[in-house]
Amino acid sequence: MAEAESPTMLEAARAALGVTDTYFDTEIELAIAAAQIKMQLGGVATSAAENTADALVRVAIIAFVKGTVGNDNPDAERYLESFESMVTQMKLTARYAQEATDDE
Repeated sequence: MAEAESPTMLEAARAALGVTDTYFDTEIELAIAAAQIKMQLGGVATSAAENTADALVRVAIIAFVKGTVGNDNPDAERYLESFESMVTQMKLTARYAQEATDDE
């Protein structure tokens, strides 16, 4: 039996938002990119933040997307707090942490 392919990050985010149309794809894609940048700024290695096959990265990105896309989500603050918490945990874990450089 062949394994089903995982949905792309855009498809996963669209599904998490309950969006079936592609109308909001540009906004969703921007939010995905912003989440990855925020992870990097928060101390997560670029390679880790860009690894959307990693379950924790996917969940963090989806939390960020759910907290930023759309205007009427009463749980937006909770999703953003969840995202920040995951980034904090990731930066403290060797698997996700940025390598220290001599420039820092």
